[in-house]
Amino acid sequence: MSEPPPFSPTVTLLTVGRVWEAAFAEGLKPLGLTTRKYGLPGHVRGVPGISSGLGPGAVTGPRTAMPPHRPDGPAHG
Repeated sequence: MSEPPPFSPTVTLLTVGRVWEAAFAEGLKPLGLTTRKYGLPGHVRGVPGISSGLGPGAVTGPRTAMPPHRPDGPAHG
């Protein structure tokens, strides 16, 4: 019979993290949230100026989130 593989702290940490994440996601489901939606307000609060102009009725999307193109300025990409 072969020996079991050696203990790996990395694999153990990844496994525990995945199990915790799955349990967390299950707890958020009744609230209609995902882990991404749950973390978004913290991200917005942590980055100064990111929420300026995002009041009620604001139109948002990939194009509105980009700064305006300036022909004489640096290229955005």
